[in-house]
Amino acid sequence: MEATIGPFAAGTYHLTLYQQWRQNDGSLGAPVFDTALDFPVQADPPPCTPASIVVEPAFAVAAPGAAFPSLTVRVVNIEGRPLPGIPLYWGRNFAPGERYDDPLPDAHFDATQAQSDSAGEVKIAATANALSGAATYSVYYWGRNSLISSFVLANSSASGEIAPVVEYASASDPDHYFLTSEVAEMHALDRGLMGAWYRTGAAFLGWPSPALAAGLVDVCRFYGSMSPGPNSHFYTASEAECAMLIAQSSATPLDRARWNYEGRAFAAKLPVGGVCSGDAPTPLYRLYNDGFARGQPPHHRYTTSPSVAAQMQEYGGWKAEGIAMCLR
Repeated sequence: MEATIGPFAAGTYHLTLYQQWRQNDGSLGAPVFDTALDFPVQADPPPCTPASIVVEPAFAVAAPGAAFPSLTVRVVNIEGRPLPGIPLYWGRNFAPGERYDDPLPDAHFDATQAQSDSAGEVKIAATANALSGAATYSVYYWGRNSLISSFVLANSSASGEIAPVVEYASASDPDHYFLTSEVAEMHALDRGLMGAWYRTGAAFLGWPSPALAAGLVDVCRFYGSMSPGPNSHFYTASEAECAMLIAQSSATPLDRARWNYEGRAFAAKLPVGGVCSGDAPTPLYRLYNDGFARGQPPHHRYTTSPSVAAQMQEYGGWKAEGIAMCLR
């Protein structure tokens, strides 16, 4: 039998447990002593082991040189109760292709470590540097069960709404990459609720809707399947390519490999004459691992880094497929 007792005021309590056995006639026998114990209840209980740390908001924007909105980190135990006195550390993650000595968009933090307060919270204050762009940052707890929670800061003076696009990589398939602009999906991926994925450190800036500016288009998101496949994701801002894949999927039986349309991922612009410009100056390059020819899952990767694109072609045998779309 399970029972809940309490709460108790501070002090030491004595608990005596008895058992009653059911007799052959169905009645309960006399109580039989089982065990006894004393347990203390403290007015200020010691910190328990953190089970989760969460940063809110998971995405913030500030103009270059301006302060970001305050970020709040919450630390809770397995019961969801706030934990005070927990040491936390935070800093920037470097994306593929970035180097420590490169001029990069970054944030200056008033502090890079603190202990959670009585409400189990830490406030993070940051100011954007002079360079435009987005970067991924993480808050860490190092203990018996190390924890991490990530967020994106964007240095941008662009008007209107911004959608952060975060890149993940599969821990089980080194060629499988995934993009999402959905904060809830990021939280699920970070917590391992959708399989073994990790953030690469890369973050891009798109739009949440094509209705926000002239020339914007939906980015279609496709996924195959675990079986018959392909176990991969594909993104396109081309209306013709999107319509073609949807038509092919509709005409393909469920027991055959096909691309299944998952909906709109975010919004972007298409290059004009192979060039990105205006309010969408950042090219997002698309690469293909030539999986079908190699007898492997057909994977694509999307990157804003020319050096990453060059390295994947030179050392990984990936094929360049040009500029897939233009971002902020």
